[in-house]
Amino acid sequence: MSITEISIINDALTEIGAEPISSLDDSSKRAVICKRIYPIVRDYVLIAHPWRFAQTRSALSAIDEDVVFGYDYQFQLPSDCLRVNEIEDDVEHRIEGDRLLTNEDAVNIRYTKKLTNTALFTPEFAFACAYLLAAKVCYPITQSRELVSDLTTKYINIIRECRSIDAQAMGSPEEFEVDTFLNSRL
Repeated sequence: MSITEISIINDALTEIGAEPISSLDDSSKRAVICKRIYPIVRDYVLIAHPWRFAQTRSALSAIDEDVVFGYDYQFQLPSDCLRVNEIEDDVEHRIEGDRLLTNEDAVNIRYTKKLTNTALFTPEFAFACAYLLAAKVCYPITQSRELVSDLTTKYINIIRECRSIDAQAMGSPEEFEVDTFLNSRL
């Protein structure tokens, strides 16, 4: 079965014991609530971990506009950038709004892009979305604070497991520099 917005939403509704919906355009209370909250939940779960399917790279070009103070250059972040995860050569920088400020005249980044195409989602990401969505729509639909608490706990455990699964598929492990100070403490 393919992953769709409706399948994620219906998984969430099943978790709270509610009837599934057939369309986001349904006039039911469940559909209206899910249609409003789903995009926020999706984007939140996207930035909760650098999911491999949502990563992309970009070489930024400096904006021809002076920085008021503190840095020499500013760069426009891509319009689909939800979160910058890595800057090549780990240059000193600051992100303010949709701009990246630095003293370097060129910057390469790896970032989490906003994705709405559910065909690109991994099963673990869809699973995490469904649990967070269930926790978020639970009270307006069921008025059960106890169920909200249970679902929030389930989401925390599920996201931890899903991050681990996704991270294992990332590729070559990153090399870490040895910190002689920390090693001397062992």
